[in-house]
Amino acid sequence: VRPDNRFVEVLMKSIANQGQWRTALQVMEVLGELQPGLLSSSNVVHNLGIKACAEAREWKAASLLLQDMRKRGRRPDLYSYN
Repeated sequence: VRPDNRFVEVLMKSIANQGQWRTALQVMEVLGELQPGLLSSSNVVHNLGIKACAEAREWKAASLLLQDMRKRGRRPDLYSYN
């Protein structure tokens, strides 16, 4: 059974709010393997990953997620930079 978008968003939001940036990156890596299109279909997961990095002051990791968004054809939005 693969997680749906809503489940992934709730999971990532919980992780981001706790500033668990390593966990966020690990979840995103696994999601990329299980559901390759999920990370390319919306900015939400990337933005929550960036938020987790920001909460932990891991600016380099946040910057790498912005680069990954662009590589996947996503355009960072206001939430990406906030």
